[in-house]
Amino acid sequence: MTFEPIRSRRHAGRTSALALLAGAGAGLSTLLASTSALAQVWQIEPSILVQETFTDNAELNAVDKDSDFLTTVTGGIGVTGQSRRITANISAAVAYDKYIERTELDGFRPKFLGVVQAEALQDTLFFDVRGAINDRNLDRLTPEPAFERSFDGNRARAYTYSAGTRFQSDTSNWASVIAQAYIAGASFGSADVGDDSRAPRNRQTASAVAGLTSGRSNSRLQWSILGRMSEELGSGRTFSFRSGEAQLSYAVSRQTALFILGGYDDYEDPTLNSSKRSGPFALAGVRFNPSPRLTFSGSAGHRFGDVSGTAELDYDITNALSFEISYDQGIHTQQQSLTRDLTELSFEVDAGLSDPVGAPPDFRPDDLDLFDSAFKEERLRVGLIGKTQRTEIVTSLYHYKRTFDIATTDDVVVGGRADFRRALSYNLRLGVDVDYSKSLESRFDVNDHEAELRVATSATYMFSPTFDMRLSYAYRRQDLSAGYIAENSISLVLRKIF
Repeated sequence: MTFEPIRSRRHAGRTSALALLAGAGAGLSTLLASTSALAQVWQIEPSILVQETFTDNAELNAVDKDSDFLTTVTGGIGVTGQSRRITANISAAVAYDKYIERTELDGFRPKFLGVVQAEALQDTLFFDVRGAINDRNLDRLTPEPAFERSFDGNRARAYTYSAGTRFQSDTSNWASVIAQAYIAGASFGSADVGDDSRAPRNRQTASAVAGLTSGRSNSRLQWSILGRMSEELGSGRTFSFRSGEAQLSYAVSRQTALFILGGYDDYEDPTLNSSKRSGPFALAGVRFNPSPRLTFSGSAGHRFGDVSGTAELDYDITNALSFEISYDQGIHTQQQSLTRDLTELSFEVDAGLSDPVGAPPDFRPDDLDLFDSAFKEERLRVGLIGKTQRTEIVTSLYHYKRTFDIATTDDVVVGGRADFRRALSYNLRLGVDVDYSKSLESRFDVNDHEAELRVATSATYMFSPTFDMRLSYAYRRQDLSAGYIAENSISLVLRKIF
């Protein structure tokens, strides 16, 4: 886990967390000030959203489906800011769902997502604080509604956070010192509606990284020597990780660099085969950047007791179309996996917060069963992103695997998503989303290879930059071995930004 100073993503313009959580758009309350070095921009955007929804399956039953109407009122606020030393993006919202017939499903749904980063000493000392709150399913077999609303099932309120500091200093032309320390945690509480008895335990992780990296004396030869440690504490068990690594990279040309990475990992956790996952490791790889449009980095070798590797490719096919591939591996606990998703959030000055692979996400961690266990994690993502002045298309495929050393079955989920946005005019916008995922293997239930499909369409009319109306239809179907659960929903939303 590494905290970097806030920077814009390679492909800007993706959906912000502010829009996802609080329904915010252009704000009315903007404070502008300037200094000789950098303009300071701080923006506060309160918002209110009123939504009327019809569903033909309020309780998400396979049989005996009952329709219902519900009204949702959401109040939110977003704060974004950029000054000489501090950059922040925070959004918070609280929604209340009120059903006409199924009043036992009435409840609040709070959401929070925020990042604050500060540069205490120029190019030397940095701070990073992040947090998130959301209600989420605890297993894939719990059905989800077509539109977001309160409903019964195995659900809990998840709280994730991290806070860290990073120090770097050029001691000489041949070496730089780096040091980083952070704490992170994941805890679970009761949602207003649902059963949280299967929630993982509350746990916190303390981690540190320290070492030396090459300085400016040799631009072709780069090296680093790092030591890492991580300790996760909480009731039930202790996860411990120690690692030492060295990396050597040599630029054979301006476009190509070869590197080797080696070291030793030491894992201790009662849910891991520590003797298998620990031990020496070695990988060799290449970084290739033949043009500003194409970058590639890949490695292969042995780590975590098995064949290991990483890969990342970014290719701008045209100015409007880009292609991305990424593959990575790691050993994590369930709580570390959740906090890792938080620390991988990126920040776009113009668009706000987005998840590591853009929004809508390629892969949603809340599609998985939650287990109080450590595991080996493998993630593969493939994405194609197209954007013109009036049209945006995001397509993605993913393969996700968790290997559990203490179980005979693993989690394997594959899926894909396609999102289309089109501005017919300045005031009218259309959208179509298709999302599919399938569980090929599940530790929760080896006999239930669950599949899920969601299709949604929407038309949004903007009366002004701060007031809009959206009409949406969504269909969601979940296939189980015992049958299927399906829901149709129609929703009308009015949103006002103050």
